[in-house]
Amino acid sequence: PTTSWLKPPHERQLRALGFGYRAKFVSQSAQAVLRQFGAEGLHQLRSTPYPEARRLLCALPGVGAKVADCVCLMALDKAEAVPVDTHVWQIARRDYGLEPCGPRGCSPLHWNFLSSGDFFRQLWGPYAGWAQAVSSAQGMSPGALLPAERGTRTDPPSHGWAHPLHPKAPHLSLSRRFSSVPI
Repeated sequence: PTTSWLKPPHERQLRALGFGYRAKFVSQSAQAVLRQFGAEGLHQLRSTPYPEARRLLCALPGVGAKVADCVCLMALDKAEAVPVDTHVWQIARRDYGLEPCGPRGCSPLHWNFLSSGDFFRQLWGPYAGWAQAVSSAQGMSPGALLPAERGTRTDPPSHGWAHPLHPKAPHLSLSRRFSSVPI
C-alpha cells in the first residue's frame, strides 16, 4: 500500500491481517513519514547515508533499531545494515565464538556494539546485512519457513525447505544448504 493509503487509521484492517499490536504504529508512522518526507516518502532515504537513514527511521513511532535496519537493508539498498536480534546474537555466539557477556547478560557497551551491527560489518564488510541474512536462514530449522497450522506442529517437508510463499509446492523448494534453487 501507499503511504497515503496507510495515513488514515486502518488499525482494525491491519490487525485482521495479523499485524497485532504493531497495527497502531503503522498508521502513526505513515503519518509521520508524510509529514517529514512528503509524498515521496521513504524513497528519498535511498540516497541518504546509512547511519542517518537508520536514525531517521528509529524516530518513527514503533520503529526500533532492528526494524530500522530491516527497512534499510531490504527497502533502501543499505547492504551494510545488519538487523540484530536474539537469533543473530545466537549465531554470533555459536559460529564466531562470542562469549556470553556475563551471568546477567551483556553490558550496554557490548550489546550496543552488536546491536549496531559493527561486529558483522567488520567481519563481512559492505554486504554484511545480506551475509547475516543468509547465515540466519542457514541456521533455521526446515519447519521455520512453513506457516504452522493452529494448534498443530508438522514435520519438516520431505522435499527440503519449502518456499515460504508456496509451502505446498515442492518444485519451489530450497535445498537444505542453499546449494541449488530448483525452479
